[in-house]
Amino acid sequence: MTEYAPPYTGAPTATISNSVNYPWFLAFDSSGKLFVTDNANSTVTEYAPTYTGAPTTISNSSVSRPTGLAFDSSGNLFVANYYNGNVTEYAPPFSNTSPATAIISNGVNYPRGLAFDSSGHLFVANNNGNVTEYASPYTGAPIA
Repeated sequence: MTEYAPPYTGAPTATISNSVNYPWFLAFDSSGKLFVTDNANSTVTEYAPTYTGAPTTISNSSVSRPTGLAFDSSGNLFVANYYNGNVTEYAPPFSNTSPATAIISNGVNYPRGLAFDSSGHLFVANNNGNVTEYASPYTGAPIA
């Protein structure tokens, strides 16, 4: 992963390469920590600013070929797991042994991306060409 400073036309200001083999998606939490999916290793890696120190990794049976990340307004991390065909939710603090606090699978089809709207609804982009919308607590049936 490469970091650039505004206006983003100059040389990179930093390269982050420790502990990630095949980065796909990036997300920042409200404190500025960087979260990266590693699709090849089925992990999510957390880096604290300045992003050069030893990272924290979430790696458990709930993470499988992660293809999307999003944070809700409470700071919970949602991970789209392509091969498991679900979305998992993790509460901070995150660690290698973080258990999934919720698993969303109803209406999910090989998820590829996640986003929250201003009402707190979770949107899941599915591989079958649709987007599914969920209201909190996200584990029930989709609302759209």
